[in-house]
Amino acid sequence: AHIEKTIQQNMKAGKANDDQNKIRQAKSRQKKLDDRWGMQVGAKGGRFKLNKELNGFFLKSREDIDIPPEERPVVITLPEPPDLRFPGSLLSVEKASYRYSPKTPVVIQDINLTVGMGDRVGVLGLNGSGKSTLIKLLVGETRPTTGSVTTHPRLKLGYYSQHAVEDLKALGRDDPELTALSLLTRDVDGALNEGELRALLGELGLPGRIASDIPVTKLSGGQLVRCGLARLFWQRPHCLVLDEVTTHLDYETVTALRVALSQWDGAVVLVSHDRWFMRGAVEGNMDEGEDESEESDEAEEAPRRRVVYRLKGGEMSVLNNGVDQFEQIMEKRASKLLDA
Repeated sequence: AHIEKTIQQNMKAGKANDDQNKIRQAKSRQKKLDDRWGMQVGAKGGRFKLNKELNGFFLKSREDIDIPPEERPVVITLPEPPDLRFPGSLLSVEKASYRYSPKTPVVIQDINLTVGMGDRVGVLGLNGSGKSTLIKLLVGETRPTTGSVTTHPRLKLGYYSQHAVEDLKALGRDDPELTALSLLTRDVDGALNEGELRALLGELGLPGRIASDIPVTKLSGGQLVRCGLARLFWQRPHCLVLDEVTTHLDYETVTALRVALSQWDGAVVLVSHDRWFMRGAVEGNMDEGEDESEESDEAEEAPRRRVVYRLKGGEMSVLNNGVDQFEQIMEKRASKLLDA
């Protein structure tokens, strides 16, 4: 950057004062910068020298930069859910309310929600609106103070918590030698062989030695998310409850997961601040080029229920216009705050 700035200054001064020496100096420096200077080192590790390193005639001094081929696009395939054997709702919430103690205010109130096979349910709301409490009721971590939550007798539920990364880090601290592969091997308890586990982890972006040799404590946040998803997918769930799953993930993986969730035959309950992700996974509004696969065409033949709810002060209401309506509400709220 310093050399480039000096070249520009010399060239500008030379042209302004018709100083050919400064112009020649600037051109000479530019040629060196383009052709010889840089971070290159010779075969023995010393500073690169043209006459020493490149004997003979060459069209240029610098070697070509090897540009790696375009990386293979990320593709996520969700496992087909097993047969339920008899029909019925997967999850059913009826007039459910919850408070932490009789003296504390209600966290969520009179919630009614039904999730069936193939449904896409999105939940939007500001922090503190009761989203996490609702999720805990759905997955059975807590029971409602009033009302009821019932599940299908054969339901396999996959739950990704917003604290999943921290939980995996804690497991890694307890067992410093724990890897993604050894963790899944322990989880499946013989239900899948090593080859099947490696295939699952590889598809989610944890291939080869990353899965088997690198301890969980050394994995990045995005790699821990992939490990957490693998722990869900091997069980072939009927319903996925995902709480802020896109945190830590790169754009390519988020896009692949968005497409996979939109096309999947199972049910999805999604809580996320990522409105673009919600539009695709829940509403099915895919970008151009995302829905051109045969799987997408087949999915369109079977209409699915897609609904987005808003939680505010513990009360849940349907957003008839989905994510767009939520954005409009937030824009009006922001405008009022700015005008106040």
